[in-house]
Amino acid sequence: MSRFLHNGCSISPESLAVVGRELDGLLEHFFGDKRTGCATEGSTDETSNGQKPLQTWKAPLHVWEKEDALQIDVELPGVSKDAVSVTYENGYLNLQAERKAPDLGEHKTLHNSFRYGLFKQRISVGENYDPDTVQASLVDGILSIRLNKKPQVQPKKIEIL
Repeated sequence: MSRFLHNGCSISPESLAVVGRELDGLLEHFFGDKRTGCATEGSTDETSNGQKPLQTWKAPLHVWEKEDALQIDVELPGVSKDAVSVTYENGYLNLQAERKAPDLGEHKTLHNSFRYGLFKQRISVGENYDPDTVQASLVDGILSIRLNKKPQVQPKKIEIL
């Protein structure tokens, strides 16, 4: 394993990776995730009627493409199926979920890095996918969404005579 030297101190690649992930999270918090084109919407400001809205949070995404489809997996641990909404509109998938904090009664929290509240994500998928083929399932805290490509954009194997 290689190590980097800085001012006589040894820095491991693993510690640099941790710092990089923390910096990525901080930048995404303020500016959204520009690398994937996915933007998290939501606000923690007060609403017009003076009520405090739900806090927003980001969920990890895994987006990949196959020859015939686009697959999106979203980590939503602790979220029930009836608290999730997936809609397709004009080339965008709109995802929304709510994870409610448990009522623990009177207690003193020593540490809590769980995220509660409203999750919103809008993903541009373009016009190459058939909205009538969108399938979504929530199993073991993973929301899986599949969109099939339109037949005209799928690769076509040409038979050689």
